[in-house]
Amino acid sequence: MVQPPPENYQAYLEELGQKLNALEILTDKATGIDDRLDILAHLQIEQLRLLKSSILAQPNLITGIPPYNTRRFSLDTARPEPGDEVSIPGNSIIAYTNGTLEDIYIRLDNPTRDAVHLYEFNPYYHSLGFGQFYLETTTQPGKYLRLLVLRGLPGNVVGNLAVNIVAQDLAQIAVDIATQTLSNLSVNITAQDLAELVIKIAAQTVGIYLQPEWAATEGIDKNFYGEAANIASKSAGGGAYTVPAGKTLYLVGMTFFLYGAAAADRDLLQIGVGALINGTDNIWLATVGGNGGGNITFPKPIVLVGGKLLYYYCYNFSNHLANLGISTWGYEV
Repeated sequence: MVQPPPENYQAYLEELGQKLNALEILTDKATGIDDRLDILAHLQIEQLRLLKSSILAQPNLITGIPPYNTRRFSLDTARPEPGDEVSIPGNSIIAYTNGTLEDIYIRLDNPTRDAVHLYEFNPYYHSLGFGQFYLETTTQPGKYLRLLVLRGLPGNVVGNLAVNIVAQDLAQIAVDIATQTLSNLSVNITAQDLAELVIKIAAQTVGIYLQPEWAATEGIDKNFYGEAANIASKSAGGGAYTVPAGKTLYLVGMTFFLYGAAAADRDLLQIGVGALINGTDNIWLATVGGNGGGNITFPKPIVLVGGKLLYYYCYNFSNHLANLGISTWGYEV
């Protein structure tokens, strides 16, 4: 009997959790390699069923949920621990304030969970996603906080990649990882009879860190945000930044949003383009377009050395006045 696909993202998560629990129980009970291979075969069948139904671990692929949301929060009044509930699902949060992020925290899904400090983790990304979050803030009179909540997995980002092979007889196994961003790579091989084990990581400069990972560890996080209202067609808004002398800026992502300035225009196409430009040398470094917004991450960071001028602009290519904003982020060494 063909099983119907999950009706929504929450149903997908519940079904996935049940199958993972069942898989753990079956794996614990398995005593031989045949049992384990049979379990893996069943798991692959279930994965193919979900893929065929176009139900992936990304809320933006579920009908009715937009790819992102923006929310503006006044900081005139405090939101004490554990914070106010914000019922917006997503995978990542980008924060901007005209005050300070030093006393602003979020808790994912449950108010009893550990707080994530947005001053230290901005943008914040969670590969498994969240259904809601709790926002904790202090009082900052006259200031505001703007959050951009994105849904979906950024390209070429792997939160946790584990290769675990138990009691196998393999002639050759190769792990080849090229131009990826890895939070954690774990290779755990126990009781093997291997003729050859090859682990190849491209663009390696040292035995422990890839060069971009080393720079990110040593650098200072940088986040740039600009917005503008009532922008005419074929015009742009955004901001600029000059890299200090002796520093190097690495940009790893960009996102933008755009919507009609007049309510009557918001059902029309909202075509925009986000752009990063080397203003010193008049070189366009990166662009991303979309209807209502778009985002992109760079597997290889965009590099600007000291003294270079960065423009981050969002262009309005719709046929009406638009409100728009753009953000780009990275680190400076």
